[in-house]
Amino acid sequence: MLKVFNKTNEKAGLVGLYATPEKLTLAHIIRSEARPELMVCEEVVVAGADGRADSLEKLVSDHDLEGLRTCFVLSPLDYKLLLVEAPKVEPAEMAGAVKWKIKDLLGHPVEEMAITVFDVPEGAYRSQSNMVYAVAARKNRIRDVIALVNGSGLELDVIDIPELAMMNLSMACADDSEGLAFLDLREDGSTLNLCRNGEIFLTRQLSTRVGGQSMSTQEWETIKDRLTLEIQRSLDYYQSQMGQSMVPVILLAPREHDADGLAHELGLALGVTVNSLKLSSCLDCQFDLPMAMQKNCMLAISGALRQEQGQKVRKPGKAQKAKAA
Repeated sequence: MLKVFNKTNEKAGLVGLYATPEKLTLAHIIRSEARPELMVCEEVVVAGADGRADSLEKLVSDHDLEGLRTCFVLSPLDYKLLLVEAPKVEPAEMAGAVKWKIKDLLGHPVEEMAITVFDVPEGAYRSQSNMVYAVAARKNRIRDVIALVNGSGLELDVIDIPELAMMNLSMACADDSEGLAFLDLREDGSTLNLCRNGEIFLTRQLSTRVGGQSMSTQEWETIKDRLTLEIQRSLDYYQSQMGQSMVPVILLAPREHDADGLAHELGLALGVTVNSLKLSSCLDCQFDLPMAMQKNCMLAISGALRQEQGQKVRKPGKAQKAKAA
C-alpha cells in the first residue's frame, strides 16, 4: 500500500508484522522458484507500546532478522477503506485528487491523514466510471509504525492493509484465473475478497461475526443464514454489477477448530465449492504450525508473502500497486 523505503539488503526474504493492542505476530518467509519457505512464525502477548517495542526487538534479535525488509500490516482500527469514482486526472495525481473527494468521510482533518489508492480493474463496473479504493490512515499512526519497526532493527519497506495482504496468500495458495472468493471469518470482523488474476474486483467487510465456537451454539443456524445472505449478495453483485462469471471456489482462511465443518455447511448453503485453507498445502515449514497459529499469524504470513514487481515466483496484480498522497 504505502511504500516507505527501498534499500538493498543482502539478507534473504521478507518479514511480515501484524499488531493489535494485545498481541504481536511476526513471520519470515523466503521465496524461491519452488514453494515459499516459512522460516519463523511467532505470536507474543504485549502490554502497551513499550511492551510491543521490547517484544519486537527481542524477536528480531532471537531470530537474527536484523536488517530484513519488512511489510507491516495495519489493524482494521488503523485505517478507512472507501470505494470512490476515480477522478479524471493523471495517475500520479490520483491520490491527491481522491483525498478531497473523501475528506468529509474521514472523521479527522484531511491534513492529518495519509491517503493511498489502488485500482479496481478497468471496466469492472459496466454502467459506471472507473473506480478506485482509497485507503486513509492517520499520519501519526504511520509514524508510530515506522518508529516501531525501524527501532527494532528491521527495515520497514511497506505498510499494507489486510485486504491487500490477504491477496498475497490467495495468490500463493490458489488458482484465481477463473475467479476466487477469499473469506476470512473472525469474531471481531470478517472480510470477503473477490478477485481474479491477481486483482481485487470487490472487497467487503461482513457484519456477521463468526467466533471460533459459533457452530456449537444455539444461534448457529441464525448466524449461518445471515452469513450466507451476506456472501450471496456479494457474489450476486460481482456477477450482475461487475459482469463477472460466478466464482468456482470460495477459499476459507485458516480457523482453529471448525474450518472443514464450516466449509462444508457454507458450500451446501451457497451451492459453491468451499475449501478450507491449510498453509501446509502452499508453504514449506520445518516446524509444527498448528491451526491456531495459522489463524492468529495469517496476516503476518500474508505480509511476508508480498512480492515486488518483476519477481519470478508469481507476478503481482495491479491491486498490489498503490500511490500515496
